[in-house]
Order: sequence, then structure tokens, then C-alpha cells
Amino acid sequence: MGQGLQSFERLSRHPDICMVSVDIFDTLLLRTTLPERVKFGKFGKEKAKVLQPKAFGKKVTPRYLHLLRTYAARIAYRNRRLIHGAREATLDEIYDVMFACISADLDVLPGEVGGLQRQFRDIELALENDDLSVNRRLKQILACASNNGKKVVAISDMYLSYDDVKKLLVPKGVWDLFDNVYVSSEFGFGKASGSLFDEVLSRHDLLPCQVTHIGDNWFFDYQVPKEKGIFAFHYPRSFSWRALRRLRTDAALFFYGRLE
Repeated sequence: MGQGLQSFERLSRHPDICMVSVDIFDTLLLRTTLPERVKFGKFGKEKAKVLQPKAFGKKVTPRYLHLLRTYAARIAYRNRRLIHGAREATLDEIYDVMFACISADLDVLPGEVGGLQRQFRDIELALENDDLSVNRRLKQILACASNNGKKVVAISDMYLSYDDVKKLLVPKGVWDLFDNVYVSSEFGFGKASGSLFDEVLSRHDLLPCQVTHIGDNWFFDYQVPKEKGIFAFHYPRSFSWRALRRLRTDAALFFYGRLE
């Protein structure tokens, strides 16, 4: 068990701590070393199967949808106004950009768009779910904190909606651990600016010194909350995981080509 996790566990039992906070992705729910580009490639394959029958005979390739999903995310984030120095887009906004292009390129009927978007979302969530496993030790720590009367919350910078995140947490058996789950896409601001931490403190009427937080990102999960007075702990993925992820990402760049 990492030093950050050990310190977090000890502090979560301290009587002055009222709330225990955790990042979700790559902290409580652990991703495999599958690179984002490969994941988007899988999205493209499955979405092409759904879209092809609606394309009036035009060829729909996985690469087209792979590239479109990548660029749509960039555009959706750029279209969002800056709030406290950061932009937070949603999956709905990403799909709006995608289907503006799809409708023009493939003559998809307007009445088909809503159903296709729901199918696309289901595909993404299913593949995300397959790529995730539970950090069992951290789950035990959170359950112990809850049993000891602490409030337990999750705070995530993520384009998925609250309902989407719930669909990933429920099958992993961790949804019931939480009193509240806070997702940046629901607020338009996230952890990076510190505003999401401020929102959580305000909603629960707590001082920073009454909260402890843990996460894998040095800046979002450690530096930002620490500067606010929250007892924060950095809990990165292992060196071997990061090295293998880097290797697979480099291989994916070679296979898919640079998208910039």
C-alpha cells in the first residue's frame, strides 16, 4: 500500500475529520493500460455498426468516427466559456458536435439523431465499464470511514454526467459508499480551478481542515486542495503501470497516426 494511501487511511479515522473525499478514475476505479486512442478506436468500431444502417448506403468507417470523436471533444471544450480559468464540457455537447458533422456528411435524418446518441452513449459506457476495476483497499477504507460516521464523497473532473458516472459506480459495488458524488460536467467547473472543492465545502458547511482528499493527479488532487487547507494526499498509479501505458500509447500513435 502506498505511503499516500496509508496516511489517508490514518487521517480518515481522526475525530476532527468530518468528510473523506476521493477522486474516482485511476484512484477508486482503476483503468487498464489501454491508451485513449485505442479506446476511441474501439468506440469507432462499435459506433460504425450502429450508424451504417442509417447512412443511406454511404460507407461509415471506424476511423472516421474515431477522428470525429477526438476532434468533437476538442471543439466542445473550446466552445465552453472559461469559468475560474478552466473549461468543462459534457458528453452531450461532444455528441452535438459529432452529429452536426454526421448529419451533414451522411444525410442522417434529424429524427434518428436522438436514438443514435443514446446508442453511442451506451457503447462508451459499456467499454468504459470493461476497462475499470475497483481499488479494493481504498474501497475498504471508505467503507470504514462511512461506518465511523464520516461523510464520504467522490469528486471527479469528467465529461460524463452524474447519471453516467453512477452507471459506472453501481456495477462495481461502490455507489452506496457515497453520501454525494460531484462531477465537474454538472457544474461547468472542476477541481483544477479549485472551484469544485469550494462548492463541496459550501454545500456541506465544512472548513477545509475538516476534510481529507486523495487522488492520482498531483495538481488537481493534491496541490489545489492542499493550498485550500484540505488534508490532501497524492496517490499515483505505479511506475510499472505508467511505463506500460506510455509504451502502449507510443505504439498507438504509430498505428493510428498523429491526429493533430
